[in-house]
Amino acid sequence: MASFKVSKSIEARTSEATRVRKKYPGDIPVIMEKYVHSHVPKLRHRQRLSPNLTLGVLKQKIRENLNLDSEKAIFVFVNNTLPPADALMSEIDEEHKDEDGFLYMTYGGEDIITDLLFTTRISLDIIARMMAELDGFSFLEHMPATWSPYFSHVQMLFAISESDQDVMEQTREIVKVRLSAFCSLVAAFSSLQDRNWVFRQRDYTNFQVRHHFASMMFRREESETLYIILDRPNLLTESLEQMANASPTSLLHGDLSVYFEEETAVGEGVLREWFYLVCEKLFEPGRKLFVHSTDDDRRFTPDTASYHDENLLKYFQFAGRFIALALKNDVQVGVLLDHVFYLQLAGKRVSLEDIRRTDEAEYNSCLQILQLSREEFDKADLGLTFSVEIEDNLKKKLEIPLCEQGTDLAVTYDNRESYINMRIENRYVTLIKDQVSQFIQGFEEMISVPHDVFFNTLNPEDIDCLLRGKEQIAICVDEWKSHTAYVNFKETDATIKWFWQIVNEMDQETRRKLLFFWTAYKYLPMGGFKDFPEKLTISRNFDHDRNRPLPMAQTCSSQLQLRVYSGFDVMKNQLIYVTENWISTGFGIA
Repeated sequence: MASFKVSKSIEARTSEATRVRKKYPGDIPVIMEKYVHSHVPKLRHRQRLSPNLTLGVLKQKIRENLNLDSEKAIFVFVNNTLPPADALMSEIDEEHKDEDGFLYMTYGGEDIITDLLFTTRISLDIIARMMAELDGFSFLEHMPATWSPYFSHVQMLFAISESDQDVMEQTREIVKVRLSAFCSLVAAFSSLQDRNWVFRQRDYTNFQVRHHFASMMFRREESETLYIILDRPNLLTESLEQMANASPTSLLHGDLSVYFEEETAVGEGVLREWFYLVCEKLFEPGRKLFVHSTDDDRRFTPDTASYHDENLLKYFQFAGRFIALALKNDVQVGVLLDHVFYLQLAGKRVSLEDIRRTDEAEYNSCLQILQLSREEFDKADLGLTFSVEIEDNLKKKLEIPLCEQGTDLAVTYDNRESYINMRIENRYVTLIKDQVSQFIQGFEEMISVPHDVFFNTLNPEDIDCLLRGKEQIAICVDEWKSHTAYVNFKETDATIKWFWQIVNEMDQETRRKLLFFWTAYKYLPMGGFKDFPEKLTISRNFDHDRNRPLPMAQTCSSQLQLRVYSGFDVMKNQLIYVTENWISTGFGIA
């Protein structure tokens, strides 16, 4: 499969394929290559196949040309997959034709299985050993490009296993005990075109692989930098206006650079602060855009009070665009999406069981109605009609029919299931349909695939990690300390010893505030401190100005500046002050 491509340039291959397709418009130009370790004879390299030929008939012709017994298996791979026997060559060509115009096929006998199992096991063992030496996923930077065929072999093996239970069990056993190595191989050599294959292997992938694929879905091209200059008191309004007025090219593809008026700080730290502060404003419940989930204050869903409010709907498009930008830039903004909201972004239907994860009281209420016997239902005399009561954005109560003449249609034992379905659809879908639609429109501006493809690539837990980092894992002071360097300080200096003692005494929330002040990260990346883009440093501040005794931070370089304090208590008071008073909202000026 690689030999023809290696031996000829893309220009030469394209020219040849174009010439064949023009001279024989009814045929498909095919490069047919033998799997390198299969012992079957070679076929003619270049082929022209009829578009009406099925793969099953082609396999039979190959079997006859190779003089193989009918009992011997023959495999024909296209892009490392095994198309079904009834697939027409025209269909295969349309889906798998290479950019040069040829359709590439690889064939082999049943001996290919033994070789693929052996090659996969050995290659993953080698990767696992090298990962152990190079600290896990940092190995991706050191993966030799010449190892890309190993990924092809893995894809072929999985393709065979889909129709062979014995091969499937052997493949599972090989991959299961080498999962990190497998995920490294997939992340290193897969492309966006492999997303369907990766989606089918979700049981074998981890967060890094899924994040790798999600990252490839964002639009990234060379473009001008978008400069955003903001006044802090008007942060949300000015952010919306400047992003709305930005050229599509700079917003979708270019870099972002954020400045605050009358402040000198610039760079990645300011960008992270901007994302975090805008989300704080955007998701404030009193703004009538988003509300906390009923059972989880960390999660948000569109506010039903914004239903059909044109003045508010524009903010949802901005919110979709903004969240996509944050994900593209790997910034944890500190908010989580409600489960039902996520399902709609993923294009999935919302069921009663889904409600349980977001509003258990509503779930129990609906379930209780469904579990009543006919006698219990009639005796309860619930007095329900096919309608619900909601509040508009002026707190005025409105009765909304769930169907035609719903306010006059009583809920009975026989129609209660329809009532529950309509009640769920109205409350969790219909009343936020416009808001979700606008959010999706803004989000899709930033990606190269439909929104449901993006959200189905990731698990709900993956989205949580990308938006809020390793919140569920406590910040470990020892790990923090091991990833911190010192400038004009030594680890044995009293100031450094006091600092870590103070941090050790802090609760988790205070540690997060200090981390945010220091780095503009409130939540740890998935890999912990080792995944920070730069090493954290503590440097000595030689400024002797008595009016500036507080610690300072340069978040763009993750640098914390400390003075030499006269005592432990003095230093502790200064650190507590910057964390409790959020001096971090003005980076570099504390």
